[in-house]
Amino acid sequence: MVLQQKAECVVWGHATPGTSVSVRTSWDGRSYSARTDSKGTWKTYVKTPAASYQKHTIKVSGDGGSLTINNVLVGEVWLASGQSNMEMPINGFDSCPVEGAADVISGPSLKDKVRMIYINIYQPLEPQDDVHETNGWRDAISEYVGDMSATAFFFARKVQAALDVPVGIISFPRGGAAVESWLPKETLAAWGDDVSEAAINAQVEWSRSYVNYNGMQHPVQGYTAKGFIWYQGCTNVGAEDQFVERMTELVRQWREDWGDTDNSMPFYQVEIAPYRYTAGQSGHASALRAAQHEAARTIPNSGIVVTNDLAYSYEIDNIPPCQKQPVGERLAYMAL
Repeated sequence: MVLQQKAECVVWGHATPGTSVSVRTSWDGRSYSARTDSKGTWKTYVKTPAASYQKHTIKVSGDGGSLTINNVLVGEVWLASGQSNMEMPINGFDSCPVEGAADVISGPSLKDKVRMIYINIYQPLEPQDDVHETNGWRDAISEYVGDMSATAFFFARKVQAALDVPVGIISFPRGGAAVESWLPKETLAAWGDDVSEAAINAQVEWSRSYVNYNGMQHPVQGYTAKGFIWYQGCTNVGAEDQFVERMTELVRQWREDWGDTDNSMPFYQVEIAPYRYTAGQSGHASALRAAQHEAARTIPNSGIVVTNDLAYSYEIDNIPPCQKQPVGERLAYMAL
């Protein structure tokens, strides 16, 4: 795993209710204690050092057992989410390649420099405490890098090269997801949206309201990180009148979920891709981009990178265009 440097990083888990848990960190030899609540949940915060490539361990003891997490790096951690243009891996999608993918896969190993964990798609009706399915943290080496989010990888690679520290990405996008997919049920209900089970099941599977929040965001909620990168908006084309309010609330809600009380976690968006929408939608696409920029101006400590120049003429009908390196790098320049 990768932990955020020079921070108080949350460590949490489950044990028998009413028991004590001890967390020991190898970088300073300190022990931190926690006690489980009535539901068996415990949480504590550990102080991390400055970033380095030294590998550490975290040992958790209590409740009659122990668990040691090995190969822990300390560096910069970012959270990456959105829809298909963030989900699109280095390997590309069927008939939609990523430019430069072969160079990345056959290129220099970024072992211990860039790591990513992908939270597999899961869309339950109730919020989940645990990740449903993941292959865990992986290094950006030829064996694994092809499956990593291309936008997030190119972002991480540039940040790593500039700062010379390990960079970790928690990736949890979902192709086709709407803004509403990433907001809690209670927020949507307050706006008057129909959030009944019947209404959710009647929606298109990939853009169902609040289920991605429940199954993909909620389990990693609070993992100590530097900030967010976000590539989403295509599914909300045609609903641009609601977008600024809903995107602004999403960022407010997510920062609250991460305990960010002073907007210190930057939130960087990506403009929707220059895709040729069906007749009658092109004006809506432009309006959605305008709404994205308005949201970026409205949301504290945020920004947006432009992509309107990043599609070749022959792929204007591909919603995920192939030029992901400049997208990721523009995000990185903003972060740096």
